[in-house]
Amino acid sequence: ALLRGALALVRGEEPMRAELAPDDVALLDAWARGESQEEAVSLADAISEWAEGAEEDEARLASLVALLDHCADATVQMLHDGDAEAMEALAEALVPLRVALLRWPAAATLPPFGMFLGCLQALLRGEEGQLARLAAALDEGLAGALARVVELVGVDDRRPTTDDRPRIAGDDGRAGGVRAAEGSGAPLPAELEAALAQGNRSGVERVLGSLAEGERERALRELRRRAEARVTQMSAEEQRALAIRLRQEQIERAADDAATLAEQTLREGDGNGARALAIQMGQAAAHYAEGEERGAPYDELAAFMRGIAAVLRGTPVPPVPPQYAARIAALQALAAGEAEL
Repeated sequence: ALLRGALALVRGEEPMRAELAPDDVALLDAWARGESQEEAVSLADAISEWAEGAEEDEARLASLVALLDHCADATVQMLHDGDAEAMEALAEALVPLRVALLRWPAAATLPPFGMFLGCLQALLRGEEGQLARLAAALDEGLAGALARVVELVGVDDRRPTTDDRPRIAGDDGRAGGVRAAEGSGAPLPAELEAALAQGNRSGVERVLGSLAEGERERALRELRRRAEARVTQMSAEEQRALAIRLRQEQIERAADDAATLAEQTLREGDGNGARALAIQMGQAAAHYAEGEERGAPYDELAAFMRGIAAVLRGTPVPPVPPQYAARIAALQALAAGEAEL
């Protein structure tokens, strides 16, 4: 019915509204008014809803997968439209989702969705160097989804159909085969068990990366099941201590990601890319600082990101916490070297 309504619009005819769902009527009316940015507006609302959600991790992952599909669809459609203002609006609309992913502890065990969103932003802004850097960090599933986006952007004279859409989820509706823990007692490869016994985190990551997709999926399910089992056996005090440690690890990962992205951008020597990243860093800093007491861990992370933004802009760097001073100094030295070149 929606396709018949769209065809009627193309022919200059009135759609048969009686056979349409209410959401489809609103969509056709928006198209009839020529509102090419409608997708970006509705997507911004969906991102805000997800960022503020409090579902259990499995439900949150399922809604994230659907949201990422929406982001990919919107990117293809905006690039087909060729409206520069609308493309920039969509790129900006993706920023809060990247920030929300950084603040979600479960994201550490998932594919690099933040990098995928960065690739979509680079596509929308025509930043080829940024796209190449971020695409190199994608896993196989997300790299395939990105390739499909790029392929669809090159298709002339038509919008992508439902069957064309780049899918983040697998056939079972889950992200790249990543599932929440289920079942019990699944055996793990001996090398992975050894790395776990030694507490060798890099070894665990290396072994997981070497596994075939199906085997890696089973291993991740079992690791998640074991982790949840350990948490349920902890006392309330132990759970609080774990939450503090996970928060600190999350902050460290966010700082590492921010510094790495800034370093890559400075090495690229792309002034427009640096300015765009500075804006994103400022927005991320505002998000992290919101509701935090002065000197709290997230407030200090926000100060670090404001410092990175200043380096990227080439403006004086505001005070940053001592633990981040060396990183800021390194970025300043890199920026000065690039400026001399």
